[in-house]
Amino acid sequence: MSERFHTTIEWQGNSNVADRLIEQIPDTVSYTIEENPDYVKLLILVDADDMKLLREDVDRLLTLFSDYDE
Repeated sequence: MSERFHTTIEWQGNSNVADRLIEQIPDTVSYTIEENPDYVKLLILVDADDMKLLREDVDRLLTLFSDYDE
């Protein structure tokens, strides 16, 4: 069995920002949403075949999100 590397990006805030962030998530990346009365929690699951690719994928997501977070 080959190695896989995984990490989770967790964000919480209002639903309007969550909707904008979700629009930026590529189809190849899994995510879940937990809605609470006061906020929304977005969990983005990133995995890759090696650590370098994982880091690149996380960096790419954070760069996309940086324009949409309040």
